[in-house]
Amino acid sequence: MAIASIFRDRDGHLRASVDAFPPILADFLETDVAENPERCDHLIAGLGQAREGLPFEAYGNIYELTAARESVEIRNAYDDTIPPLRLSLDELSTALAAWRQAMQPDPNPP
Repeated sequence: MAIASIFRDRDGHLRASVDAFPPILADFLETDVAENPERCDHLIAGLGQAREGLPFEAYGNIYELTAARESVEIRNAYDDTIPPLRLSLDELSTALAAWRQAMQPDPNPP
């Protein structure tokens, strides 16, 4: 999950490539984290909390996130026919850190 897999579309919106991210994770980043640095920081902190053994839950626009010491589950809150996505804490932490970094303004615009 390289940061190159996170890009801005021609309208300037932050996007996650489904070629590099599972579709549920890409949609979660785009819809539930969006371009909200505080939300992203909250999720990153919550994963740190889960890593220490304290359960963490977060509810967004479409998805519910449940994190425990070893793994995280992202579930569509509106469509239970879509299987939840299970990731390690490290996988989601890496994706969120890359997403957070991509939110930063380009220090060297063209």
